[in-house]
Amino acid sequence: MPSYSDAELLDELHRLRDEVGDIPTADQMDDHGAYAYITYYERFSSWADALEEAFGEVPDREWENVSDAELLADLQRLADDDGGRPTTTDVQE
Repeated sequence: MPSYSDAELLDELHRLRDEVGDIPTADQMDDHGAYAYITYYERFSSWADALEEAFGEVPDREWENVSDAELLADLQRLADDDGGRPTTTDVQE
């Protein structure tokens, strides 16, 4: 399993910010970055914590204001609609 330093991961966040013109989203990291979003999540405990470490701020994203209860309700709705466990693709749509 490859090991990347914090500095390498943070440098990649800065590179991608320059490429996309804004603080990148997790989806942009997965689509255009050198490392997967999950790498940042595992290293920094969350995507937001990685962004804060890299940029000293976390952009105001819609998902940050969603309560656990709302997230669970959405997952339950997806499960009811699809008749089973929602997949990552279901959640992203």
